[in-house]
Amino acid sequence: NSALGNSLVVDIAGGAEISRNGTNVQIYAANNTNAQKYKIIYNQTARAYQIYNETSKRRVDVDGAKIFAGTNIQTWDSNNSCAQLWRIRPRGDGTYNLFSLCSDKALDVEGGVARSATNIQLWAFNDTKAQIWSFTKL
Repeated sequence: NSALGNSLVVDIAGGAEISRNGTNVQIYAANNTNAQKYKIIYNQTARAYQIYNETSKRRVDVDGAKIFAGTNIQTWDSNNSCAQLWRIRPRGDGTYNLFSLCSDKALDVEGGVARSATNIQLWAFNDTKAQIWSFTKL
């Protein structure tokens, strides 16, 4: 869930069933579809996590493993690269910041806009609500 609003969650644009490599990841109103259900998998070697959608069989991925602010977040087949590995840092209040293993950039809702279909990107850490996340066990 995004701290921008409890009803906004990480979502695969167009749905997990039709997802392919490069499908955009966005926030969207919670609707309990497969596009909004993920497993968090710990990679002991990297000491980081993969965010995996069981329906699409793809990971949440930094486009091209780029390290620049504004880099898009997408789905991609598993490749165990830094583009698919995330440091999850607890904030001490039940929420988290997520950082790409490729860089010090945070998972961020573009422009801090609390609206369905808003893009998710990498951005310099600024600890705003656009970069604060929570998890709901299914």
